[in-house]
Amino acid sequence: MAQPMADALRCWAAQELSGCDVVELGAGTGRITRQLAGQGPASYRAIEPSAAMAAHLRDANLPGVEVVQADALLFPLLSLGADVVVEHEALQFAADPLLAADEALRVLRPGGRLVRLLLHPAGPHPLAGIDAAYRRAAFADGPRPLFFGKGTDQRITAHLAARRRPTQDRTLAEFNQNRTAEQALGALADRAWPYQHQLTDPAHRDGMAAARQEAARLPASVSVPYVLRALITPADQEEC
Repeated sequence: MAQPMADALRCWAAQELSGCDVVELGAGTGRITRQLAGQGPASYRAIEPSAAMAAHLRDANLPGVEVVQADALLFPLLSLGADVVVEHEALQFAADPLLAADEALRVLRPGGRLVRLLLHPAGPHPLAGIDAAYRRAAFADGPRPLFFGKGTDQRITAHLAARRRPTQDRTLAEFNQNRTAEQALGALADRAWPYQHQLTDPAHRDGMAAARQEAARLPASVSVPYVLRALITPADQEEC
């Protein structure tokens, strides 16, 4: 994690999570958890659907963190059980991102907040062609997925607005970070994308071949300007 991002997360957490009961969706390796959980929340539950990843996170023994293996579509927490539900680009991996957002609202107390942390380039990503080439080749014989990548957050924001829950968009940090074509290829090779389970192995191989071909045309390393944002939606409905 880039140091400016880590610093911004810790600063935000110290201001916004202190004394709160916090639930994190899709905690994964704990990359975000490490920055947020140590800043004074009353409790911190890290929800992770993967048994292997949940075990990995438990083995990390992060102070004050309770690891719960569960899916974002239905996690074992009573309604009115949290002050803040936070996630970092995890809902895009849910089978139904809109239902996952509704589930997050279900457990929030009055005055609570759903916080979606989003890191994205400040402008066109110079290596975006690698992912685009993968999608074109991998989905050549079928429809492309309705949800993919950070566009999922736009759909969630619209969905919440339709439920009279407007979302505030806050910029937490802006910084530059070097990215390489190999990093982009590595993420695709691991199928680290929302459509990872929608492809056959041959389709995935076709996608990777196209991605590697595109990567060979691009610079090996680029400096990318990034923006870290917090999309904050209150638990309480707006008055009509």
